[in-house]
Amino acid sequence: MRTAARTMGGLLGLCGCLIGSEPAWGEKKDIGLSVEPGWFVIRSVPVGQLYDLDRHLGTRFKIHNGSDRPRRYRLKADRPDKVGVKVLKGYDGIPDPNWFWFEKAEVLVPANGVEDIRMFLRLPNEEKYCNQKWAVGIDVEGRPEADEGLVLGVSPVFYIETETRASVKKEPAGLLGLVPATLILDNTALGKNTTRSVIKVYNNDSRAHRYRIASMIPAAEPGRQVISPSPGFSWIPHKEWLKPSTSALQSEPHEQTAITVEADIPEKPEFRNQRWEGLILVESEEGVTGFARVQMKTSER
Repeated sequence: MRTAARTMGGLLGLCGCLIGSEPAWGEKKDIGLSVEPGWFVIRSVPVGQLYDLDRHLGTRFKIHNGSDRPRRYRLKADRPDKVGVKVLKGYDGIPDPNWFWFEKAEVLVPANGVEDIRMFLRLPNEEKYCNQKWAVGIDVEGRPEADEGLVLGVSPVFYIETETRASVKKEPAGLLGLVPATLILDNTALGKNTTRSVIKVYNNDSRAHRYRIASMIPAAEPGRQVISPSPGFSWIPHKEWLKPSTSALQSEPHEQTAITVEADIPEKPEFRNQRWEGLILVESEEGVTGFARVQMKTSER
């Protein structure tokens, strides 16, 4: 009987998108399989265009074979639940895993060697796929040799954030939609002069929902995946400075509602000319969750 042993692993880098990873878990040193990146976020992916991660981000998927013999590995993109990986709150499984693929479905990695593979992504040219946050699970599985009963595999997870459009003609895909996915507050005033904008909430379900609304700053934990701020931004020092107009929202089936987001930052010299980001989290009573990024560029004076 063949036994499947799974690990998650990778290295850390930054290539125009956030690339993160964590050490391999339960890695078998005699077989020595690891990959990089172990997880990463691809941002602002356009709809209707071929997205070559090597060309756009300088990123390729690398498989490290630490054993003393060449080994073959199969690669396949799938929904995260199908490959047995959990995803960060606020991301949903990609509707169609075939939108993400590798240049090779199978690769031979030399003994104690590394093989890198190009990755591609193409989303249908439909507006409903803007303002989305998805996760795709990657199934990497070794091909057993004739004298082996152990198959080692890894299951990294890749996060995809599609292009933001503030104005859409139809509701976004998914049971819960937020438009825009990234809210930009330019020249955010300090002190009593607050800056406001609107996030539209789409209940695309056939039943009513009550949503909990809250501002959030993700807490980093060593060795764990965490939502990270967009490139060029850092988390706002206090989530209380980012204020949604309500803490709860009742929405009927297929109803569009709106919440106002307000930035209220104390007037202090050290808070001028900052690039901060926070999250507005929207969560249903059943746990369906989405979030919108709110980017602030505070005024210089």
